[in-house]
Amino acid sequence: MSPPLNVYALADAPPAGLLPGALGEPVRALRAGPFYALAGEVARPPELTAESLRAHEAAVRRLFEACAAVLPVRFGSVVDQVDFSGREAELLEALELVRGREQMTLRVYGEEPPPDRRSGRAYLESLRSSRSLPELDPLRAALAPLVRAERIEARKGPLRASVYHLIDRGSAPGYLGAMEGLKLAVRVSPSGPWPAWSFAPEAASNAWRWSSVCFFKAPRDDWIFCFSASKAAAFWASSSSRCCRARAISPSRYWISF
Repeated sequence: MSPPLNVYALADAPPAGLLPGALGEPVRALRAGPFYALAGEVARPPELTAESLRAHEAAVRRLFEACAAVLPVRFGSVVDQVDFSGREAELLEALELVRGREQMTLRVYGEEPPPDRRSGRAYLESLRSSRSLPELDPLRAALAPLVRAERIEARKGPLRASVYHLIDRGSAPGYLGAMEGLKLAVRVSPSGPWPAWSFAPEAASNAWRWSSVCFFKAPRDDWIFCFSASKAAAFWASSSSRCCRARAISPSRYWISF
């Protein structure tokens, strides 16, 4: 029986040269239809620690730098086999979108405006408008020559939303420069460039049989993953900074973020 595979990314061409995975194992390019699963053979799933997450992100970054188009895969994707049947069109489209591009992330802080309660329709339209973050329109105008795609993830609390921008590789200095001096009604904190974590479709992470229950959700400054209550408690207890937060989403499933 073949050893389990720790999958790091999906590509449409193998990287040039041999690259190490998170555990130092060689990453292999495994052909699966029109795609390559970039994975390393491991004896067991990696332990859920901050160091393991950073090692996974570093391995994905190495593959990102070696491939023109790569879709990152969540942490903990340890599998026996890969199958992309029925997902080829979606994945090919995503690979073309990220080809030669990288991700910038904006954390948007500020109070969400109160909804318009004059009518049901006005209420829904005000919520829709608020979630599109019109406060960022001056920034969008300044970044328009650089941004190829945008995705928004709503948040709760002081962090109102995360905004993900796909830009051409190498254009991050121009992106950050375009933000300088802009006056906005919300506070914006940029980070990047990253591999295109937030532009990888769910099909890229659901194309195999899982051997691990945790998963990677976002770049290094906002780790989010989901697993059992016992593992959540154990991981929190082992966190030296105690900076992670847990939130139950069902009797047996927890979000953890830090």
